[in-house]
Amino acid sequence: MASEPLPLDQPAELVGEWWLPDAPEDVASGRLIYEPYEGLRLQAVSAGRLLATSEPIEWLHGMTVDGRFVTLRNLDVVNWSMSMPGGILAEANVGEAFVGFYADSEDELRFHQLNARIANLTAWLDPPGFTVEQTRNVQARPSGVVGLGRAPGGVLATGWVDLQSDAVPPRKPIRLGLEQRGWVRFAARRRLPWPEVRETLATFREFVSLAASADSPLLEVRALASVTRGEFGTGRRARAREPVWILFQQRRPTTTKDPTAAELLFRRADAAFGNHRPFTRWFKRGKLMEPVYDLYVAALPERGMFLESRFLAFVQALEAYDFRKTGVERKLREVVQSAVDDLPAGIRKHVPTTFADLVKDTRHYLTHYNPKYEKKAATGDRLFSASRAMKLLFELTMLLELGFSKRKVQALVEGNQRLVREFQMDFQSL
Repeated sequence: MASEPLPLDQPAELVGEWWLPDAPEDVASGRLIYEPYEGLRLQAVSAGRLLATSEPIEWLHGMTVDGRFVTLRNLDVVNWSMSMPGGILAEANVGEAFVGFYADSEDELRFHQLNARIANLTAWLDPPGFTVEQTRNVQARPSGVVGLGRAPGGVLATGWVDLQSDAVPPRKPIRLGLEQRGWVRFAARRRLPWPEVRETLATFREFVSLAASADSPLLEVRALASVTRGEFGTGRRARAREPVWILFQQRRPTTTKDPTAAELLFRRADAAFGNHRPFTRWFKRGKLMEPVYDLYVAALPERGMFLESRFLAFVQALEAYDFRKTGVERKLREVVQSAVDDLPAGIRKHVPTTFADLVKDTRHYLTHYNPKYEKKAATGDRLFSASRAMKLLFELTMLLELGFSKRKVQALVEGNQRLVREFQMDFQSL
């Protein structure tokens, strides 16, 4: 069977036949079209009335011309019409596509493991990669599998980096390209239901986004599922574990340049202490802190957002974190000053003593536009610096929350030229 990868960041088209699981005799022919930022849509024509409906279709099965099983979920028919000589020509939006196996219920939508490629994950894993000893002697050294920690439900996370290569022309290479690709795997002794691993994957993606200080979208999602196939010529059926690619609409990338390993807030090796304590704490507090994580990721730079909204989002993220941790609704100035006071001494000395008041006055003005605070509020370049300073304060607060010691946090900042530069440019300009 065909097993070519189906990355989430590349368009794809699957041609084949499609039918309802309980009515395999009513077949439509057509193509499933995937566009990363537009999602999935099915264009098909059938002799029956398979797609001539205004009701949502929860499950649809398909077989592509190259032999792939396909399960489509949550179809919404947006257009259909009669075509000569009497077929139904229809188009439907599709929520998710599972390419490689069949399922027709939530209970069947289970996987032995889930593998995902995520932006910035390679830099976070910080593998040795490959070395070039001479221009004609390239030694590729993929990294081994490393443990990342355990998520709730006994789910074990591991990471590794593979090498994607290409040569042009293929027979007599003139140009050889090698790309490192970071992967994470979630696996458990039991088969994992899709909603559970989807939530685990989203939580981990936000963990990588914090480490990178940049939005880290999914690039490829590949699962391992039990698939039953008929043996040709014998009539018997055999069950085996096979790869399944999962397609769904992606968010548009918000960065034009991925950070290097040296620019990350922290790397895997930095977070390996205490039996992967930062990873474990992030997931342990996942349900409680989900709104906090979402606010932070939504406000990361280069996303289409007004500067005022970005500042307010970082302020709200710190407020939400403080409330969910303490259970007490404190005044904003107290929240900000408390976070500043908790910073390591070597970092805290760079924060202006008026920072908490500036944040309070700016938030009050941008929320209510009360003239009383207009002259005290940060505007223009000062608002830009205040927004980045709030982002830094939130990030360092989260490092402490995840179990990094103050000494370790200070070492991470002092050893990171990006963070040193941002402290100098942002805090000191206030």
